[in-house]
Amino acid sequence: MNNRAMKFNKDGTVTVHYGPKEKCGEVANWLPTPGDNWYLGMRIYRPGASVVSGKYTIPQPTEIK
Repeated sequence: MNNRAMKFNKDGTVTVHYGPKEKCGEVANWLPTPGDNWYLGMRIYRPGASVVSGKYTIPQPTEIK
């Protein structure tokens, strides 16, 4: 998933849905996972100054039920 394929929220944020299809359904920004045993990794290409300086922190994922 990248910024060209993501559907952004009205406030500029992004909601990403992780999990199997039976839990997430057909939603925008869905990344399928193999059941409940997986981990989240984030790779940043061409990072901006806040990433390079260490000021940027990855947001904590929040489970939505």
